[in-house]
Amino acid sequence: FLQPWRAAICNYVDAFLGVMLLALLVCAPMAAGIETDRRPLQLLGFTSLVSMMVVGTCALIMGVIKFFRRTPHYDIFLCHHKEHAAAQVRYIKTCITNTSKSNVFIDSDNL
Repeated sequence: FLQPWRAAICNYVDAFLGVMLLALLVCAPMAAGIETDRRPLQLLGFTSLVSMMVVGTCALIMGVIKFFRRTPHYDIFLCHHKEHAAAQVRYIKTCITNTSKSNVFIDSDNL
């Protein structure tokens, strides 16, 4: 519920951009009716706008780099004898995937 994205960095970027957007939306109406010095509100609004642009650009660049960088598709490769160890290797795969975020490949899964 509180983490809608699969990658943790996406959740942090989403939360940061949401908070900065709220700060920007709060600053604009407050500055509209003020007849005195608007400089602090302008500075807060400008800072939140620039930080949103910088974080968004950095997240986009990181996503493009991660997309084009070649990484192995699986973290763990399990090989077994089909007649004697099929159940055991499936159990090992279940244990590994339940306790970690590793992507496990069994040699007989994708033939």
